[in-house]
Amino acid sequence: MKIAIRYFMLLSLFHTATSALSTVHAQNVTSVSGMVKDSISGEPLPFVSVYFEGTTIGMLTDENGRFTLQHKGKHLKLSASSLEYNPKTISLKAGQKNEGLELLLQPAVFQLSEVVVKPKREKYRRKNNPAVELIKKVIEHKDENRIESKDKYQAEIYEKLVLSLDDFKPNLDKNKLLHKFKFIQNYVDTSAFNGKPILTVSVREKLSDVYYRKSPKVAKTLVKAKRMQGIDYGVDDGVGITSNLEEIFKTVNIFDNNIPILLNRFVSPLSSTQAVNYYQYYIMDTLDVAGDSCIDLAFVPVNRQSYGFTGHLSYQRRNGARFRNDYANLFGFVG
Repeated sequence: MKIAIRYFMLLSLFHTATSALSTVHAQNVTSVSGMVKDSISGEPLPFVSVYFEGTTIGMLTDENGRFTLQHKGKHLKLSASSLEYNPKTISLKAGQKNEGLELLLQPAVFQLSEVVVKPKREKYRRKNNPAVELIKKVIEHKDENRIESKDKYQAEIYEKLVLSLDDFKPNLDKNKLLHKFKFIQNYVDTSAFNGKPILTVSVREKLSDVYYRKSPKVAKTLVKAKRMQGIDYGVDDGVGITSNLEEIFKTVNIFDNNIPILLNRFVSPLSSTQAVNYYQYYIMDTLDVAGDSCIDLAFVPVNRQSYGFTGHLSYQRRNGARFRNDYANLFGFVG
């Protein structure tokens, strides 16, 4: 078994340093923003899944049906889908700004003899909600899905931590501080998360073998290789900076009740104590994941002012509560 863990952190430049910066356009960055609406009523549709096909870049529309996405790529297709509506896909040209788009979703229509039934958007309810019943069942059996439930396992874990300056737009000719470092312009890249220019300042990689046995309990981690490049190379003694980074970027386990990120704890969508009250759940679609028929379950915080996650989880239909941990997207924070 091989497990890859990647951490990315974007560090904002100080205001005093950025006041003299000018715009540098990232090539081939496609940005899109707009609103998803009901094609008949014209009402905005909240919590619709909007994403670039063939990527993990996506989000759920907010309570006003609005969305904003960016991606660096070619031949992009933007899709929107919701359980009660027919999915819609449009093509976008790479490197263009697409603002004020209106994606009109047509309500799904089911015809029975001469009776036409059209689903009606209703207020979110927990009682008699199939999505809530599903997530309760999954949470009830989540310990069976933990890798530690196995008698023993061996895994190779690859970890990568990248620290970058976010929204890096220097005017190297006018900025006296950076004038002598024009070569850094060759290292400016584009963020896969927000499409903004970034300058990577540190990269840390580690490859380890993990061995686990349940009874008698044995857990060992053997580091096979590690590499460090960047401004902290030669400065880090392997204790100070490394220890702090390990504390900030702790290993995430979605089966835990809380997920640690940047020294804060956030309610997991699989929390045994708070999940159902903290998140709203929506059954979106049925997916084929590595040959298994899975239910696509979307989630979003109940209170848009609260800090939490938006994203998707998938569960095998034939095993009911079995979680496919190779298909889980936490699109980002809300709040």
